[in-house]
Amino acid sequence: MDDASGGGGARVVLITVQQGAWLLEGEEFIDAVLAKSGYYPTPVRLLTFVSNYDMSVYLSSQTEARLADLWSIRSEVIDRLRADGELDELTPPAL
Repeated sequence: MDDASGGGGARVVLITVQQGAWLLEGEEFIDAVLAKSGYYPTPVRLLTFVSNYDMSVYLSSQTEARLADLWSIRSEVIDRLRADGELDELTPPAL
């Protein structure tokens, strides 16, 4: 399930802070990511924020998305992606 198998620039981006995680990009792939069935582009990118404030600032400056509008992602899904080597864990840019 890698970018070379199709999807042309599509990606899945998750954001996380403390005990919560949400789908920021790639809503068309949510079923495949959750069930690990079908195609989804890998690696899945995970942006980890140190505080709710930092995440809010990022969301307001980089996208029109509001946290309340995003799909919540269970920690078990992130753990599975990590164990399967399909997760690219990133530090968000300083704002």
